[in-house]
Amino acid sequence: MIFLVTLAVCALLSWAAAPAIHKYPWVLYGIVLLFDILFVVGAFSAVPGPAGRMVLLLMRRGTLAMALFTVVMYIGVLPHDSALRTRLQLARAELSIAACLLVAMHMAVNLGSFLPRIFHPGTRPTLAASIAISLVLFALVVVLGITSFTFVKKRMDSHSWKNLQKWSYLFYALVYFHIILLLGSGALAGSVNTQINLAVYTLVFVGYAVARFVRFRKDAQ
Repeated sequence: MIFLVTLAVCALLSWAAAPAIHKYPWVLYGIVLLFDILFVVGAFSAVPGPAGRMVLLLMRRGTLAMALFTVVMYIGVLPHDSALRTRLQLARAELSIAACLLVAMHMAVNLGSFLPRIFHPGTRPTLAASIAISLVLFALVVVLGITSFTFVKKRMDSHSWKNLQKWSYLFYALVYFHIILLLGSGALAGSVNTQINLAVYTLVFVGYAVARFVRFRKDAQ
């Protein structure tokens, strides 16, 4: 599955490059913006070459953004004293911003195509609901992405910033619900590939919810 391969690559690169990402975040942001630009170009015209087609494959369904968000999510539930968390935590904010930039462009382009259909009488209720959720997700990702920048965080009250970042849990929950709406009908229709995709995403999000609850209980002790 493309998502699992993308997730493995993102996790490995995040671990290997965490110090460099923290020190030179704009290199990461530049790469992400290049992906965004290629995606926009590819959405309205042809992007030549295998590299361009790969970008479209990773961006069209939010695969790359979801893989980065998964890395960010699971960093937060790792043991506080683990070497893995210590290293990855260096780049967690930067990875979160990169994921926000990717998913914001993914949603902006797709909303441009699907938003006019939300009030069409022939539109499936599940599709209309997924579009409506996308609007909420877009608003959340803009706020969460902007407030993840260090210079913005420094200008906010720490208590307010922490409370605002808790909205990321709602974001993750809505992303999963959005995925269910998009893949559910195909899975129920018997598409094996769709069933596998939905099962993998379910494992990611339910696994995170359980790990987050366990982490919360341990931190409260």
